[in-house]
Amino acid sequence: MYRHSFYPLFFLTILLSSGHFQSVMACYLIPYGLSQFVYGPLSDRIGRRPVLLIGMMVFLVGTLTIQLIPHFAALLAGSFIQGLGTGAGGAMSRTVMRDR
Repeated sequence: MYRHSFYPLFFLTILLSSGHFQSVMACYLIPYGLSQFVYGPLSDRIGRRPVLLIGMMVFLVGTLTIQLIPHFAALLAGSFIQGLGTGAGGAMSRTVMRDR
């Protein structure tokens, strides 16, 4: 079973089906993959470090969304935002290796 970092919503596991938690994974993985198409060209234009810092800030916004709003919809939205942020790490890990 997928365990998210949002422990105050843990009591909802009894009320929600496993399909709900699969939607959380989808809300994370889809923007993770698609955002790399944005972060790659952006890092060529403005540099690797600023793009990585932007991605980390976006991830932090998603984490705060999940932590501060105790609703399942916020869990989905926060996971989507976190996926957007971690896409920077995925894109930069391959880009930096090519640079060297």
